Amino acid sequence: MYLHRAQQRVRAASFPDESDIHPCTAEEVDALEAKLGQPLPGAVREFLLWCGKGLGEIWSGARCLDYDELMNQFGLDGAREKLAEAGLDTSVLENALVIQFDEDAQFSFVKLNEGDDPPVYGLNEGEPLERHCDHFSDYVNLIVAQEFGVTPDDQREGPGAPADADAMGSAAQAQTGEDIIPAEWRSDPALRDADFGSMPPSIQQQLGKPQASFRASSANVVAGVIFGVIFLGFGLVLSIWLLVQAGKTGFNLPFVANQGMSWVILLVAELLSWAMAVVGVVMIRRLLKTSGDCVFVGDGGLCLMRKSTYEMVPWSAVAEIEELVIKEHAPVKWVGGLIPAGKDRMYDMRMNNGKHFLFNSTNIRNLALFRAILERVTSIYGIPWSVLQSRAPGMV
Repeated sequence: MYLHRAQQRVRAASFPDESDIHPCTAEEVDALEAKLGQPLPGAVREFLLWCGKGLGEIWSGARCLDYDELMNQFGLDGAREKLAEAGLDTSVLENALVIQFDEDAQFSFVKLNEGDDPPVYGLNEGEPLERHCDHFSDYVNLIVAQEFGVTPDDQREGPGAPADADAMGSAAQAQTGEDIIPAEWRSDPALRDADFGSMPPSIQQQLGKPQASFRASSANVVAGVIFGVIFLGFGLVLSIWLLVQAGKTGFNLPFVANQGMSWVILLVAELLSWAMAVVGVVMIRRLLKTSGDCVFVGDGGLCLMRKSTYEMVPWSAVAEIEELVIKEHAPVKWVGGLIPAGKDRMYDMRMNNGKHFLFNSTNIRNLALFRAILERVTSIYGIPWSVLQSRAPGMV
């Protein structure tokens, strides 16, 4: 059952009343499939059999997921027109079912060949076509959650969804909109920098209540750029010096020589110098790009912004968090006892789908606050947390 959570919310709220929920019959859904020429995704079919002809005041005023509208394919022509006006490819609507359409250049659709709980795509006025939700069930959860003023968990209903009652209870606790910032951190200036206004509305909805935002550490970026400039400068200076030395001989060099300059030594040294310069350029470019990245945190999850693209990470999709504590000593053994050991920390956030996200002092400016938020989230959602100790590579 894909829509179990949304149905639970409606039943728990006793709104809308059962008499205001109007399902489609199996025969009506079969008729829609016959008109489309192919089966509906399982989650869409389940929705229609639950409330395809009305869900009380929910969706009031919006042409959204209505059986009669779907039968008439009302939104399809309008969606094509909106895409064409925006200069976008209308072929994306091939094999699509438009599930929401309004007159403000906004619509949403699913593809009929992308599984039983397909992604939901959409267009908002003035924005590019984007993937609003990973699953149709998530989309329904969002709509229902908005009605009751809670933050959706972006959890998938159906096969593979957590059935454990404690896990569901913990998720529900996080949906109340409570702060995930520990009390001792709530006056931190970083919390006042959480500006979510620039991100797409669909991401804002999934993030929920703004909590904090984190940018890359400026100190690390500056240090990295300095090292990059050193590499670049040293490589260029070495290259020029080599050419000057060779020019003093009128470039009359032996191919190989036991002593002094030769063509082999010149070419090898030039390659090394240019390699250093290239490494310096790559370091500078990468760090300057990283400096514009940002991690937004809300009570529904976190969002990574890279190069003006957004990637949503719901808390409910996190499988475990691993904290790696790296002990740093002086690079020479006989000095190590005189200098106290330092520590660096890295947090590996592992998702249910196997994906990893790494956070450390390079991409998170206030790592202590970020750690406090992760600890709070793990306590709410029951996410496993493990700690590993390691020595920095190359230390003796």
